Amino acid sequence: MLWKKYILAIFVIISAVFGFLRFDSLQLGTSYDDAHYIILAKSLSSGQGYQLINFPRPQIERSFPPGWPILLTPLAFLFPANYIILKLFSLSLWLASIFLIYKLFSKRLASPLLEILIGLVALNPLLIGSSVTVMSESAYLFFSLLALVVFDKINEQADGKNIWLLIAVALVAFYALLIRTIGISLVIAMILYLLTTRRFREARTVIIIFVAGFLFLAWFNGRNGGSIFSSGYEAQVLGNSVSEKIGQVWSNVLGYADEVVAGSLFPIFGSGLDSFLGGSGLQFLPFVLNVFILILIVLGMAAWKPKLEWMHIYVIIYVLGILAFWNPRVGSVKARFLIPIL
Repeated sequence: MLWKKYILAIFVIISAVFGFLRFDSLQLGTSYDDAHYIILAKSLSSGQGYQLINFPRPQIERSFPPGWPILLTPLAFLFPANYIILKLFSLSLWLASIFLIYKLFSKRLASPLLEILIGLVALNPLLIGSSVTVMSESAYLFFSLLALVVFDKINEQADGKNIWLLIAVALVAFYALLIRTIGISLVIAMILYLLTTRRFREARTVIIIFVAGFLFLAWFNGRNGGSIFSSGYEAQVLGNSVSEKIGQVWSNVLGYADEVVAGSLFPIFGSGLDSFLGGSGLQFLPFVLNVFILILIVLGMAAWKPKLEWMHIYVIIYVLGILAFWNPRVGSVKARFLIPIL
């Protein structure tokens, strides 16, 4: 019982230590998006609006949603030349997310499965590596998990007894959408869950909030050449024919199945392993390990019969979203897209 009491704190501390060890593993701008977010935060903090001020003539931002730059704006204002603070903020959101993951699954998994899950998540190299960059993954993970955890509190009470908590959940879920456009999967899943469970009064409240939020987005993005979403993402999502979209889905399925899913869960793949096995005549081993892990996942899901929850619908819509729509023109098979569902 003693180690159970402190296991969460231990995993958070270890994850933080590994994060600091990888703190300078990637230079700012390596991922391109991180520099983009910082420039937008600097623009907001200096009162120049939501635009790219690194051009000779500032250009209106047409792709990135404003949620993450808005969170970075106070830090960009207080520490205009200190990028370490921004990375520390991202790391702190990741460490807080570990606590939220524990809260979310503590009611769904018994010991020691709960502790095994937290250990696999807290020590995952992909999750730790993304937490020390100024990317939006940690922020999106925090807000999406926060919405799911607070919604559990609502489910513990009588239907409709805490309308303010429901409003808070809806606002947090919508802010996740403002951080990453794929957050629309969280919004749609919440509405579908309330409707399928016949909680129509709560669904009506949530729909009103989301409609108001989308009207704001339509106004905000309409000034930049888009409509509900930014013009950049609309071109990516809607710019292909149906046949091209089906081909993209199949290409993404093959891409994620080729060591990306398994390698994100268990970091055993990579060029180091390939080169090591190449000289020993065991080049086929990574493929076998990958297939074995995928089979374990499929068998586990087949044996799992959970009660329908918001997060189940969310994961399904999220997976379909990254397979069918996410960055269809720039190579959408990226391990970091898997972070929210790991």
